[in-house]
Amino acid sequence: MIRVLTFVELIISTIWIARYPNYPSATAFLGFLIALIGQELNVNKKTDGLEKDRELFNDFLDVFPSNGKSAFFLKEHDIGAPFPGDHTQELERFRYMWNNAEHEFLNNELEEAKKKLWEDLDDFLKELSKKHIS
Repeated sequence: MIRVLTFVELIISTIWIARYPNYPSATAFLGFLIALIGQELNVNKKTDGLEKDRELFNDFLDVFPSNGKSAFFLKEHDIGAPFPGDHTQELERFRYMWNNAEHEFLNNELEEAKKKLWEDLDDFLKELSKKHIS
């Protein structure tokens, strides 16, 4: 809605500068033109961020698929019982690869959820190794 209003104001200031070519009309025209360009750049930036977050989420699903061995392990396995080491391989890979700047979501809510998952998973794997190594 703000972009529409800025566009309308730009049209009005264009008419004003055409009828009364003076400093105030030129200033108004340039101000609204700069505002409209800034709004367009901001929209493009948000769109780029959304696309980058989608790509990163797809990478997350490749590393930690919902139908993978680790998901099955977390859902079905009795943690106290022995288990094949490859059942935690996806979890280990996520813990190793996803705690860096290359794997940060631009959306704050997604990033906070990912950080929480990483921290909880890190704690879980440490506890799991204590129980099965000792």
